[in-house]
Amino acid sequence: ASQRLYTKALLGLVAAYQANGGDKDALSLDPSVCAAFGATLTADGLDPSLRAYSLALPDFSTIAQEMAPIDADAICAAMGVARKTLATEHKAALLETYHSLATDEPYAVNEEQVGARRLRNMCLGYLAKLKEEETTSLCLEQFRSAGSMTDSVAALSALAPIPGAARDEAIGTFYARAKAKNELLVINKWFSVQAMADTPQALDDVKALMGHEAFDAGNPNCFRALVSTFAAGNPAAFHAKDGSAYEFIADQVIALDKRNPQVAARLASSFNTWRRHTEERQALMKAQLERIKAEATSKDTLEIASRSLA
Repeated sequence: ASQRLYTKALLGLVAAYQANGGDKDALSLDPSVCAAFGATLTADGLDPSLRAYSLALPDFSTIAQEMAPIDADAICAAMGVARKTLATEHKAALLETYHSLATDEPYAVNEEQVGARRLRNMCLGYLAKLKEEETTSLCLEQFRSAGSMTDSVAALSALAPIPGAARDEAIGTFYARAKAKNELLVINKWFSVQAMADTPQALDDVKALMGHEAFDAGNPNCFRALVSTFAAGNPAAFHAKDGSAYEFIADQVIALDKRNPQVAARLASSFNTWRRHTEERQALMKAQLERIKAEATSKDTLEIASRSLA
């Protein structure tokens, strides 16, 4: 029920954004959605895991499925406004819930602890959207004291889009720990978190990370963790108006096609929905698919590009 309510509200914000000429500052979230969110947040009798799931907004692809054509700018604006509004309106309750779920008990994988961590980290994620000194410090405090990878990654993810000393410390420390223990899966998680960070310079960050000492383009898991995650998990950056991210992904598909056609083909499928987007983005994505079709040589990648263009 909460997901249907959120989806309807987000689509309302999308329509308002389109109607007012793309003025994000003029958007306002339906008060009934704020009220429903607050009721769930403070419903102490509800299972913590259920509360956490009920507080999560639908993702980009869920909203996109309800649109024709898909307006990436409008969806991203709507989601940003909704998250910021909910965090602002319920800051006190989010803080109270977050602190109430703190525990000194040893880490365990049981229903009670898993639910508490899930809800606590959901609260932290919303609070981080405020980008205030208090909430950013809270994220760093959790990162420093985290007793589990779940809490550590949650804090890292919350800090990743917030430039500054707190982010730099978390990014640097997380990598240093993983490198010291030679934990390749954890390093891949580190790449993924940064690939999904909602920042204006996300594409430049991904390009820079491809030159990092830990990045191995020949390792499919490492490549997917950074490049594929960026294409699939960072819609605001992937759908940049200038088409720069489309060109970047096509470059990677063409380069990878010679070494690993299966992974290249999967990445090429990032453009599969191109016909459902606005005309401007259709043209930009189609141009990259045509490049891929012209320059790729593997059967796998050519099949994906040809089918998309057919």
